[in-house]
Amino acid sequence: MKKYYKLYSLMENKLFSKFGDRKYIELNKEYYAQDPHYKLCFADINHILDYIDEHGVVVCDVKPVGKVIDSILPSKVESECECIIPSNPRSIYSPEFIQELINYGNNDAWSYVSDESYVIGTIEHSKGEMCYDVNLSYELSKALHLLLLDIYDNDMLNKWFEYRRARFNYNNILKKIKSDRISRRIVIDAWNVYAPCKKSKLLKMISFFSC
Repeated sequence: MKKYYKLYSLMENKLFSKFGDRKYIELNKEYYAQDPHYKLCFADINHILDYIDEHGVVVCDVKPVGKVIDSILPSKVESECECIIPSNPRSIYSPEFIQELINYGNNDAWSYVSDESYVIGTIEHSKGEMCYDVNLSYELSKALHLLLLDIYDNDMLNKWFEYRRARFNYNNILKKIKSDRISRRIVIDAWNVYAPCKKSKLLKMISFFSC
């Protein structure tokens, strides 16, 4: 069975759709589009992040209620249904969702998760808000290890990550991290693996003696 996802924003620790007149979305309950002439849109793991700029950074699993219409647009792939049930909210930068993108995605999903901007977003959103009674914060070091150092069973995926990691601006990434020593160590280690230089080697030496 095909798995679907939908992105939401947060307002006062509650979910809302930017295209739904800011009406709160309840978890694990059916909801319909407010205009009967429209349907609710969602996407699979490979294309859900196509909508990040328009919708938000909280992702939910979506269970369609009724007939699903899959449509292929010129630049995006989405599906729609009259009614859906959202559940399991988490940040798109959380280790859990990163693992889903890696395990179940293809080149479309990997293009997002292996991009430097996604690494920066992971750092900037690690101290998340509450979503109803769900804490959207996550362990930054775990997420960064997945993005910067992990080696996978998929050779194609490894080549994809290796190519991107060698082109990251690790100095810029490191500046985004303040007091998280473990996360800084991960960035420095990745820097020395994929784009070593005098500064990266010096930082690695300093981090070794500061442990």
